[in-house]
Amino acid sequence: EKGCETFVAFQIAYMKPSPWFRSFRLGLFLQVFTVLALREDGSEHLQTMYDLPKNCDKLGKTTKCCACGELQRYTREEARFEIESQWGWTADICGRTEDPEAERVCCPLWATDCQETDPYFFIRMVKDCKPKQETCYQYECHDILKEYKTAERELRKIKGNRPQDRWADSYITGESNHYWTFGCDCACGKLVNESSFECRSLNKAMICPDVRPCCTKLEDCKPEDPWPDAVAKNAKLVKKQTKSFSSRAGLVQRRLRQLKNLLQDCTTSCATARISQCLSDLKSTKKKKIFGSRSWQYMVEKDRFKTSKTTQLSEMWVKRQQELDQQRNPERAKHQLVKMKPLFAQHPAEDLVSGKRKCCSCSSILSGFNPIQGHYPKVSSFCIAPEQLTCDKYVGYTPPGAKPEPACHAVVAEFCSDPSVSECASDPDHYSKAKSWEEA
Repeated sequence: EKGCETFVAFQIAYMKPSPWFRSFRLGLFLQVFTVLALREDGSEHLQTMYDLPKNCDKLGKTTKCCACGELQRYTREEARFEIESQWGWTADICGRTEDPEAERVCCPLWATDCQETDPYFFIRMVKDCKPKQETCYQYECHDILKEYKTAERELRKIKGNRPQDRWADSYITGESNHYWTFGCDCACGKLVNESSFECRSLNKAMICPDVRPCCTKLEDCKPEDPWPDAVAKNAKLVKKQTKSFSSRAGLVQRRLRQLKNLLQDCTTSCATARISQCLSDLKSTKKKKIFGSRSWQYMVEKDRFKTSKTTQLSEMWVKRQQELDQQRNPERAKHQLVKMKPLFAQHPAEDLVSGKRKCCSCSSILSGFNPIQGHYPKVSSFCIAPEQLTCDKYVGYTPPGAKPEPACHAVVAEFCSDPSVSECASDPDHYSKAKSWEEA
C-alpha cells in the first residue's frame, strides 16, 4: 500500500499534465483518498468528506440531510431503510422543523447544526451536558446546601419539643370518676404525684386514703379547690410555651423557605454555567487537518456512530468531561454561586431586627458565559439596603423587550448578621450589568 502511495505521488509530481493524465490523476487520487479514509476510520461503509449529515432547513426536499425537530417515537419502515442505506447506520429520527412529517436522521452535530429553540437541541443538551444535581451540591452550591440542612435539623428538633398539655389531652376527660371506689370519691386537693395524677383529698374518711386519683371531671370539684386551680395555671403555662414554640418554629420555617429558594436558584445557575461550558467545549477544536479542523463534537459523534452506540453517551465525551471537570471543580468550589456568610455570627443589628432597614439577597448575571435559551448563570450575595431604598427597588439584568424584574428581595435579618456584610449600592441599576464573581 505504501509503495502504491509513493508511485502515485511520483506520477502526480513529475509526469506531464496532459488532459488524459489529469483525468486519470483525479480518479486515482479519489481512490487513494477513499482507501485512506477507510483505513483511518475503520468503518465498513464508504466514507466521504461529508460523512455526517447536514441540517435540512436550507436544502430543499433532499433526503440526504438531518433534522432538528421533534424526536419521532414511531418511524415508517421505508424511512428507516432509506436512512440506513444512505448513512450506514440508524440513529434517532426527527421531524424537520419546517416539515414535521418529513422524517430524517436527527442531526449528530446538534450543537452547531440546530438552533437553541429546536426540540432536538434541547433533548441532546440535557442528555450530553446537563449536570446531576448532586454535582452542583458538591461544588458550586456546597455552602448554601450546608445552611439548608442545618435549618432542616433545627426545625425537626423544635417540632420534636412541641409543648403538650398532657393534663387536658389525656387525663381530664370530662367523664366523672367521683366514685372511683366503693365509699370513696375522687380528690380535689393539692396535686401530689403528676405522673399518676394523684391529689390529696379534701374529704376525710376513715376507710378512704388521704391521697386519691384527681378528679377527671372538674365540675366534681369547687372552682376554688387546689386541683382545678392547678389545672388552670398549667393551661396558661402550656399556652405561653406554645406561643413561644410557634414563634421559634415560624422564624426557622421562614429562613428555611428562603434558603430553599436560594438553593434552587443556585442549582439552576450551576446547570446553566456547566451547560454553557459544555457547549463551548463541544464546539472547540480537537483535531486540526489540512482541509479544515475537526471539533470535539464531530469526533465524538464519529466515535458514537463508528461503534454503533448511536443512542448512548459517547465514552470519548464522558471521559473528556471528566478530565475538564477535574480541572475546573476546585475553582467552582471556591467560587460559590451563593456567597453565604455565617448565619448568627453575631446578633443582627437593631435596625434590621426592628425592620427599619432590610437585609437583601441580590443576584447578578455572571460574566464569561453564553446564555442558554436566554438564561444566564447568576451569583447571589447579601447586603443591607440603605434607609431610603427597599430591596425590590434594585433592577436586575433585563433582556431587550422584556419587563424589568427586581434583582434583590428581602430576607430575614440573620443573613446579614456577619460584620462583613456591607451596605447595598446606592445605584438601583447596580445589579443590571454582568459582573465577575469577585464584583458580584
